[in-house]
Amino acid sequence: MGFVAGRIGIPVSFGFTLFETSKNDFTRQIKMGTSIFRHFSLAVVVSSLFLSCVAETASAQNRNGYFVGNSLSWDVLNTGGFESIANQAGQNLRISQHVRCNSPLTATIAASMDPNATQTCVPTASSFSSSFDLGQFNNAFQQDFDFLVLQPFFDATLQEEIDSAKYLIDQMQTNQNNANNEVYLYATWSWRKSNASLNSIWNNFDAKLDQEFVPSKSTYQIFQNELASAGYDITLIKAGHAFSAVAEELQNAPLGNLSDSTQLYRDNIHGSNAGRYLASAVAFQTITGQSAMDIGDATDFSQYAINFHGTVANNEASAGLRRIANATAVPEPTSNIVMAILFLSALVFRHSSIFG
Repeated sequence: MGFVAGRIGIPVSFGFTLFETSKNDFTRQIKMGTSIFRHFSLAVVVSSLFLSCVAETASAQNRNGYFVGNSLSWDVLNTGGFESIANQAGQNLRISQHVRCNSPLTATIAASMDPNATQTCVPTASSFSSSFDLGQFNNAFQQDFDFLVLQPFFDATLQEEIDSAKYLIDQMQTNQNNANNEVYLYATWSWRKSNASLNSIWNNFDAKLDQEFVPSKSTYQIFQNELASAGYDITLIKAGHAFSAVAEELQNAPLGNLSDSTQLYRDNIHGSNAGRYLASAVAFQTITGQSAMDIGDATDFSQYAINFHGTVANNEASAGLRRIANATAVPEPTSNIVMAILFLSALVFRHSSIFG
């Protein structure tokens, strides 16, 4: 019979066993606490880095951009509209442009090689930042800027417009300082149609490389894929996608003073004040990385209340258009935050067995 420990009659041998067990439990708890602290500390560091990146993205940027397109590009740039909403949201963007009306990229390039051809239909300098003027594209590409926006159009085949985009990117990159510039494809809308009809054309058109370029979901997907396979990294400014999303919503309920997608147009192809505001919101979020929700209402800007440019989005409609732009454009700041939270949660709890 073993010795008795104290008055409660516990055998000494059992007492040592209990002590060892308690010691092991205590050691395990210390290790568990250390592991939790280590993962929590790592999560805090990663969170800080992530939030720092978000703040950097959303903070004011001094960036210069160059647009090559036609009057649908001018719909966004008209009288400094795009720059004005960016400036109001804290972004310092300066834009110059080569806008040749009613022309695809293919015709714009051909005209640049003909000294007798009309090159542009609007000034190359924006009225918002008139001191920033890169001139026509064949001169502009020899100067330094930060990003290029290209806008394809009808009256050329899809393959011709893809080849023209490659040519323009190559020309820009002959300037070593522009070799790593971001390149955007301004994905515009198709012909003016009412809600369901607009969506039907946008979603169902079967684009072919050897057929005429027609703005549609499949057209821009092929465009982006073909450039990517050739080593060209571009980002879509999904203005046409946003037009389609508005048309889909309007089939169920109005957005402020908007009840039909035809109100996004001022004629058969050009954007109305409301349509131009929507396209500008998509371009803003795509290029700056800052949420389209941060820009003011359309009525805050004279550029989106131009006479004879059709419907002006009221404040309720503006809020709805910003929401749709935020959901359509890339990058999507809200989605990035959600993904980061999920990542951090997985990081902290990946060794869930320590709680067992």
